[in-house]
Amino acid sequence: MKNILIFVLIAIIACMAWIQLRNGDRKPDVSNSKSPVDLEAQELSRKVDSAGLEHVIYKEAEPITKLIEVKVEDKAKVDSLMKVVGIKESQLKSVTNAYGQVVAENIQLRKRPTDTAYIMSDKWLTLSFTPKNDTLAISNFSYNFDFQSVSYDPRKWYEKIYNWNDVTYTNIWSTDKRAKIRGYEKLTIAEKEPDLGYSIKASAMYLPNIDETGFGGKINIRFKRINASGSYLYSPNMNQWYPAFGIDIDLIGKH
Repeated sequence: MKNILIFVLIAIIACMAWIQLRNGDRKPDVSNSKSPVDLEAQELSRKVDSAGLEHVIYKEAEPITKLIEVKVEDKAKVDSLMKVVGIKESQLKSVTNAYGQVVAENIQLRKRPTDTAYIMSDKWLTLSFTPKNDTLAISNFSYNFDFQSVSYDPRKWYEKIYNWNDVTYTNIWSTDKRAKIRGYEKLTIAEKEPDLGYSIKASAMYLPNIDETGFGGKINIRFKRINASGSYLYSPNMNQWYPAFGIDIDLIGKH
């Protein structure tokens, strides 16, 4: 029986390898390929909270596996960023850009009798204005700008049962009411799981209907959503080793 199990496992591995090589020779069906991914996230809504801060919610694109899936103009932008940082495409994990604008009107600058400059200062902005003559003035400023963001999956647990693809919303805001979010770009590179894989495990099982226990070793071969496993387990009740074989097919779930 043990020899039969080994023969079956070898046959399965050979078949999986043949299917993988055969599929590798096929040209991809360009007609059914998805449209290129936008680097710019989709803006869903804007709202002002009780503190007067404007929140902007964006829906990010699904993670991609290769940079060629991005629009040509966005790929050029990402390429330039990688060149600045000095990394290769294989090292890239994600790219994030957030754009903002600070707008303020009728800012009042005050001057004390002992000062030479008109000054305005708060938690974020420090601004000074020093007249030199009728045609020249010197101004200095500093601004502490901040972006705060929270990324999350908006779905309920039951909504994931029929759609396990990644869905990410990002809420962005600034603690300065004068700051407005103009745009948000996010690109994530997903690590694609190989079609073919294997694992060697310690295994244990219990069959309550016959009160049978077994433990030992297990070999698992995975090809895409098909998992074939072979175990060699010891049964204390029977005081002997016995083989076990099984095949699982993923129907619902996420790799």
